[in-house]
Amino acid sequence: MRTSIYIRDTDQELFEWAKKEAGDSLSAIFADALREYKRSKDKEAELEEEGFEKIVVEVTNPHTGYSSKKQFEGRWVIMEFQSSEVDQGITHSAAYTKHGRIVVLQDDKHGTTEQFDVYDTITQLDQSDYPKDFVSAVANELGEEHVEVLDI
Repeated sequence: MRTSIYIRDTDQELFEWAKKEAGDSLSAIFADALREYKRSKDKEAELEEEGFEKIVVEVTNPHTGYSSKKQFEGRWVIMEFQSSEVDQGITHSAAYTKHGRIVVLQDDKHGTTEQFDVYDTITQLDQSDYPKDFVSAVANELGEEHVEVLDI
């Protein structure tokens, strides 16, 4: 089968490099790229069907100011929860991963994510320093029971 492929001017240098590297097997490179593209799209469709998506979060270290990106597959459970137990403006979000873990984010008053934690269970999250009303909300959204134990 013969097919014409049009290359944008901006991609010309990349195309020339590929021709040089591949020699006579340029069609094999296109086929490999298409297989990889199809695999990626199939994975996205599978995740979407299960209610999951690719989530990318930028986390900034409050001490150094440097940031890094973290990516996982999951679904948001709670976004920008404002607890009555912490300073106004600080929010918490939670996502449920495809592997059944709970990702928790804390954003500062400027909306910058400064904390990223992963928990295996609601019990582990409950034992953390996150606000108890947030933990209860996450448990509720995940259909799990959460009882706050008081020492009164």
